[in-house]
Amino acid sequence: IYVFQRRFELRSTSTFERLWSIPLNVVAHCCSINNDQWFIMELLQPRLLHVSSDGKILQEYKVKTPSLNIIWNAVQFDNDTIATLTMDSLNLHKIS
Repeated sequence: IYVFQRRFELRSTSTFERLWSIPLNVVAHCCSINNDQWFIMELLQPRLLHVSSDGKILQEYKVKTPSLNIIWNAVQFDNDTIATLTMDSLNLHKIS
């Protein structure tokens, strides 16, 4: 029996071997940031996960937005700030 699972995986570009995986509860978007780290934006919860290069969750940020104003995208703005885009706003978040 096949069970559908949502997860964020990093795989080797040469062998396609899975290096690490993080299970997710909901649909998510992601963006890469400095030092081979990642931000995962869960669309329905809403929250941001700051993930290290080896797949460990460094920080979880709860995002206070109305339920219909989910985060669609994020980019690194500078060394300690990311910008998130929602349906009607652009927000800056400090990261540690």
